[in-house]
Amino acid sequence: PRMSYCSISGFYTTEPVLLKKSGYIFDKKTIYSFIRKFNKCPITGISSSIVDLIECKTLSVNKPFFKNKLDIISIIEMLEEEIRNFIINYFQLKQNLIITRQELLKSLYQNDSSYKTIIFLIKENNKYKKILNKILAVV
Repeated sequence: PRMSYCSISGFYTTEPVLLKKSGYIFDKKTIYSFIRKFNKCPITGISSSIVDLIECKTLSVNKPFFKNKLDIISIIEMLEEEIRNFIINYFQLKQNLIITRQELLKSLYQNDSSYKTIIFLIKENNKYKKILNKILAVV
């Protein structure tokens, strides 16, 4: 069977879902948490909701060995949920960092451009003052 990987975490998922607005595949629990929190596709930023998710069918080759949930299974599920939340937060922080860097670069460029313009204008002003003083000295 083909393996499905979550587009947020990069981990293999046993419950893949397709976000039909973007075409990306995610782990069901991870993308549900993300969309409930941010109402958008984490990759494209397109506004999305839970109804935009389509469950992907996969072959279930390996059936669970245990019929009942054991304590260890519950602990693993809890850790998986914590990892999902961490990945969502990390992903969002990473995107915010990229946006902040772009805004900072734009501000630095504008600031640099402003300084260069001010220096140019001061030099031009001094040049014209010298010319004016020469004209006044002649008159």
